Amino acid sequence: MPGSVGNGDPCTVCPAEGNTRLTGYVPQEKIEEIRDRIDIVHLISEYVVLRKAGRNFIGLCPFHKEKTPSFSVRPDKQIFYCFGCGAGGNAFSFLMNMNGMTFPEAVRYLAGKTGVILPDPKDHPHSGEQVTEREQVYLANKKAAHWFARNLASEESAHVRAYLAGRGMSQEVVESFRLGYATEGWSALRTSFEREKVPLPAVEKAGLIIKGKEGTYYDRFRGRLMIPIEDTEGRVIAFGGRVMGQGEPKYLNSPESPVYIKGRHLYGLNRSKEHIRKAGHAILVEGYFDFLALWNAGVHPVVASLGTALTKEQVALLRRYTQKVYITFDSDEAGKKALMRSLELFLAADIDAWAVSLPQGCDPDSCIQTYGKDGFLDALTGALPIETYFLDRVLSKERTVAGEKNAVREAVHLSTSITDPISRNLFLRRVSERFGIDYEILKRQGHDGYKHVASTEEGPRMNTQLDILKDQADKLELAIVHLILENPRRVQDVSDLGLLDYFSEGEVKSIAQKIVRIVGKDGQGAVNMDDVIHAIDNPPLREAILRGVMEENPPPAEVVERMFFDTAEQLRKQWFKKRHRNLQMKLVKAQRDGNGELCMCLLKEKESLIRQEKNGDASAHRESDSLKSREIPNG
Repeated sequence: MPGSVGNGDPCTVCPAEGNTRLTGYVPQEKIEEIRDRIDIVHLISEYVVLRKAGRNFIGLCPFHKEKTPSFSVRPDKQIFYCFGCGAGGNAFSFLMNMNGMTFPEAVRYLAGKTGVILPDPKDHPHSGEQVTEREQVYLANKKAAHWFARNLASEESAHVRAYLAGRGMSQEVVESFRLGYATEGWSALRTSFEREKVPLPAVEKAGLIIKGKEGTYYDRFRGRLMIPIEDTEGRVIAFGGRVMGQGEPKYLNSPESPVYIKGRHLYGLNRSKEHIRKAGHAILVEGYFDFLALWNAGVHPVVASLGTALTKEQVALLRRYTQKVYITFDSDEAGKKALMRSLELFLAADIDAWAVSLPQGCDPDSCIQTYGKDGFLDALTGALPIETYFLDRVLSKERTVAGEKNAVREAVHLSTSITDPISRNLFLRRVSERFGIDYEILKRQGHDGYKHVASTEEGPRMNTQLDILKDQADKLELAIVHLILENPRRVQDVSDLGLLDYFSEGEVKSIAQKIVRIVGKDGQGAVNMDDVIHAIDNPPLREAILRGVMEENPPPAEVVERMFFDTAEQLRKQWFKKRHRNLQMKLVKAQRDGNGELCMCLLKEKESLIRQEKNGDASAHRESDSLKSREIPNG
């Protein structure tokens, strides 16, 4: 989800929280309670590595690719903002954009995290309209996982339990990862759903049953050990099924669904993400049982690629939690090829990736069974940086001139994937030393290729939205808005000085009026940033407001006070300057037209404006004055 998030807007905030159709009939006071309880820093830390910077927390933006942190979270305002791509909002909108949740889903998820008890949607007369397709699929998967797990404990599944025991799986791992069994019958799961009155079309969308030619449904998974696949929130989104006995395919995975897209998830990440953070690295394996065998042995900072070719999205997902990855694929030729395919992805993501060489004929599962946990960890200590692995494995095997030329070309092409210029040049220098080719030639070739790759990639939108804003809003007006958002007690000064009279008619003035109204003249009212941000329909303006409140280190109170009164005085002078200029233009036109009566009226208006400027009062000269539109024809 690069660059802007949501529907093309640079910063997406939660929907209208008072709208019952969007909240799934959750009372407004419950949403407020969730908002008051949630710790946005703790929430976002589950997805982004954050560090303290002034009053904010910063990290790499999860919505676009970057190497220097531009993503900022402000705990006291409960908002986030990225200075790189413009993504911003609150806890609800973060989850909506991070996990593709609907607003009701985000509300229910955060209610669970904060302990807020929501009313049963069944109690609402129109609750049926609010059960989304995604929610139905989540429910179907959850029920199926329970059903499969119950089956595993039955007498019929003794051979499956024996199989797991033979692979060394402890009962704790079996129960923790909700392993189960799909029975041999063609309709057992379907019958279970029918008994619970779950709509079969929703079960079909989850990929659990298939509609036959006659229009009847039958179970997709039959006679298989079932492995639930969870998202980072712990919700079951799909299944992997391993055949018991003879049959093909050996592994059968769920098809894509409204909650599951292949290549965007990593098996076990929900369980291992905190272990990965603590260890400072992740161990990437290919299959379910590679993961389970390592976990069973006490190796916990591990994830699996779900048995498919690694994707850019999976690498980006892993990068949220660590900058160092040990790639531990099978030692056979297929595993080595899979590792080579992943090479470009890790280099492009600027991840410190290491290639682990397991004993010949081993995969992580069999390595654990044969050599134990210590033997596997020894293999990790012998890992090679992925660039070194590439040079040793691919380049060193070439012996002919033609082969070496192709290998060098492959290396130069690979260098275009390395986004960091220092790393890219170091890699090319090693290629130069290995083959005795002039470094400058390789550097030139690599530079040309990198320029082509970079030009085809769409970068973040950066400041284009703010450029649009320059002609739409006044800097001084925005500065006053920022100052009263930071210190609501200044609202009394705004009222006493009549500052709103000096604002141009427009959205910035509307925002300022709303803040003044909420806070009150006594300065005791609380400004909720969610409400302020949501009230702004103009995306560039919304971004400008967010940028202002996300400043890391605000100036001291005495400096802020001076800034406020200096800005107020500049705004006042600017207002009168504009009025003088407008009156002068009208006066010149009236003189040119020979309209003496209008000239006299305008001169009186100019005198009145001068008096008002000395007194510091703009109220008598708003744009609505009768003289603004008064035109007296030539007589």
